[in-house]
Amino acid sequence: MQKRLLLLFSVAMAIMLFFVADVYSAEECYPCLADSDNDGDVDGIDTIKFSIEGDFNDNGAVDSEDWTIFSADFGRTDCYCNDDPKKVLVVYNGACNVDTNENGMSDNLELALYYQLKRKIPDSNLLSVFPSISGGCGVTYSTSQYALFYEEIVTPIKDRLATLGEENILYFLFIGTPSGISEASYGKLSADHMLMTINSIVPSSMNVLSPNPYFENSPEMGIDVGNFNHDDYKFAGEDMYLFSRLTSKWQVDGARYGEEYILNEDGYFSGLGYIDTRFGEYSEDYLRENFPWFSPAQVDNYEYADKRMAYGTVILEDAGWDYRWETTEKEIGEASAIFTDGESAEIAPDTLWYAGWYNYNKYPDGFLWLPGAIACDLDSNSGSMIPSATSFLKGAFEKGLTAGTGVVSEPYVFGHPKPEIFLWGMLQGFNFSEAVGMSSKVARWKTIAYGDPIYNPNKSKRKVRDTLPPVIIQVYSDANENSDTVYSITARIDTNSEPEAVEFMIEYGHDNYGNVIEYDNVFSTEKTFTLSELSPGTDYRYRVTVRDPVGNISSSEGTFVTSLDGIVPPKPTITAFNQTGYAPLSVDFSTVQEEAVEYEWDFGDEETSTEQNPVHIFEKPGFYEVVVTAIFPDGLTSSAQIVIVAK
Repeated sequence: MQKRLLLLFSVAMAIMLFFVADVYSAEECYPCLADSDNDGDVDGIDTIKFSIEGDFNDNGAVDSEDWTIFSADFGRTDCYCNDDPKKVLVVYNGACNVDTNENGMSDNLELALYYQLKRKIPDSNLLSVFPSISGGCGVTYSTSQYALFYEEIVTPIKDRLATLGEENILYFLFIGTPSGISEASYGKLSADHMLMTINSIVPSSMNVLSPNPYFENSPEMGIDVGNFNHDDYKFAGEDMYLFSRLTSKWQVDGARYGEEYILNEDGYFSGLGYIDTRFGEYSEDYLRENFPWFSPAQVDNYEYADKRMAYGTVILEDAGWDYRWETTEKEIGEASAIFTDGESAEIAPDTLWYAGWYNYNKYPDGFLWLPGAIACDLDSNSGSMIPSATSFLKGAFEKGLTAGTGVVSEPYVFGHPKPEIFLWGMLQGFNFSEAVGMSSKVARWKTIAYGDPIYNPNKSKRKVRDTLPPVIIQVYSDANENSDTVYSITARIDTNSEPEAVEFMIEYGHDNYGNVIEYDNVFSTEKTFTLSELSPGTDYRYRVTVRDPVGNISSSEGTFVTSLDGIVPPKPTITAFNQTGYAPLSVDFSTVQEEAVEYEWDFGDEETSTEQNPVHIFEKPGFYEVVVTAIFPDGLTSSAQIVIVAK
């Protein structure tokens, strides 16, 4: 009987190892008592369950219920399941009702629901707050508004933590909430960085500049910080939290693609690392022998910081990533910038990892960001996103960066996230929020981070190649108001199934595809082309082509006609009687455009309708941009959209 049990166990272990050999490493805790897909099964045990009713390891527990039996093969038993979406509290601004894309839902709610859907965040982990500054859409609380900050932001978060259990949340994800709070002596601080220590914030006064218990100064020397958890990392004896914020759906889509496909092996989706320092090249031996105790003494001056950032080359080398290094006072992307191999540094192709400095008040447009790319540029306003600002991260996100960290105002060298530590954390399989947290020497200061908090491209995972062509789910044309020579074409790819990211190209013309807007090296999931200098009253055809990072392509064709006299009918109105719900979700739609003779509905799930007021059932969970196009007697078209979220 014991031999049979031993044989059964050995076979079961062999089967399990076959499935997970490329999924888990000795550094990753397994099994993790999380259920991220909410199917009732612990993650990692979904496909294989043991039915052996013996006690193979003689520990007094039945094997089928005994998690410690795996500890010898799967590493740590102190499992914190750090990429578990249940540990993310999404805090979004419910007071600001701006609807930039005019799809019937405020930008903040739309982004919160999009993230919830893509990451399977529980409903209870969505919290709307209602700041009052600047009509609800303000960016920074003034010094005199600290009490408002406490009342409108701190108190609701504390209340929700009390409901969920403080220990059950590790990350705050902010969407549209004020990112700054002014302080009399130090200027603008990061509200997010303050909220890192929310349990130590008091209503009467603002305390700033405290040591960060999760800071990692010298990775792989002595004892490094581990995965963030509430047992080992506290602030003033209280639970603390890591943080980030989202400003676009691309930060979610890019993270999903990178997490699925990035793998530093031949034949898989990969890229390059880039390091940018200013004071010349240091030898590898010098960097290895002296990090982190460089001369001059550890005072966080410019020369010291430069040497630390140069150590990023060692970090990339040890992690097995190819990299390029710029060592002059020019920054990557600028004229005359040069890499240490003698090649021009005006363009940085295939960028996945960037750490360096000093792009103050500028973004040199030389990085060709791949989906999943991360960045940290040390400068005095690296993370400012206010509309009037020019900053490195603002420019980088406009060009396709997935995640990055910086500061909201002058932090001094000591107070900026350390780019080389952030890089190390991301390459070692920590998630984005952990990498940001460990790179910041202080808490309650000026650090800000943009991206999916649980984005983790280098964790141990199954090996997957992106072999399928992207699916163009929607393409529609729209006449520009009061113009007979301008037309807009919008194309979207499917993001409701596999992670995907593409760059877009369009060809168009009257008799042939004689005009081309080429790929622009910016990856996304949606793009609007504005076609200009067209001929009035003319039939055109077009072809949109999308290409993903590994070269898979798809195309879609269509036609449009320009206005003869520049008079374009107004957009149709569109109404949906329930924009959110659970799949299968039945939605009644209606539209009005008195001059239209036909209607074309595209529901974003490969289903269409020509009825004026259709009823449609969304069978599967997804985020659907529903478009109605009104067609007029002269062939002109005008479109409107509304978003439907089926959970």
